[in-house]
Amino acid sequence: MSAVVVRNLKPETHRALKHGRSTEALIRAILDEAVRRERPVGLR
Repeated sequence: MSAVVVRNLKPETHRALKHGRSTEALIRAILDEAVRRERPVGLR
């Protein structure tokens, strides 16, 4: 299992990520969706 630390996240960004689930769960969902796309965002 890998771990990623995101430092210096702007407070407003952190607040915008809060939607009834943990920031960790939301970031995990965002990353899962990014790698499922036909042309993954930022991945080559």
